[in-house]
Amino acid sequence: MKKKIFIGIISLLTVLCVFGTNTASAAITSKLRINLCGIKDSDGYDRTGWQTVAYTWMSKLDANVYKRTEFDKNQLVSYIKSSDIFVIHTHGSKQSLRAVDGNKEITRVIYSDINNLSSKSLSGLDLAYLGACSVGE
Repeated sequence: MKKKIFIGIISLLTVLCVFGTNTASAAITSKLRINLCGIKDSDGYDRTGWQTVAYTWMSKLDANVYKRTEFDKNQLVSYIKSSDIFVIHTHGSKQSLRAVDGNKEITRVIYSDINNLSSKSLSGLDLAYLGACSVGE
């Protein structure tokens, strides 16, 4: 599973580096806004190791790249809304993503919370990658 995730992220980075940042929203804004979200939670699962490699590659772009490892439901929705590229690797299910805040409190982001956002609030989002168990089922 880790190998597939790593290959997927490296593939995404390669495409971005090869094709550059000539996307519609990049033309409007001066820099891409990239949020890389992963969690290190209390049950021992570390979903942040990929961020160092991704950050290294993406920081070569003319971009604002942020590594995020602690976030609650509201922050996560805010990160999605404020991104051109959004990447997350966390726990998940068919209905939700799992987030862990600075107090190690677990919150869930229900997909309908994201789906109910207005298209205007997601107008800058060019790419979203959700990596979590059972998300694609």
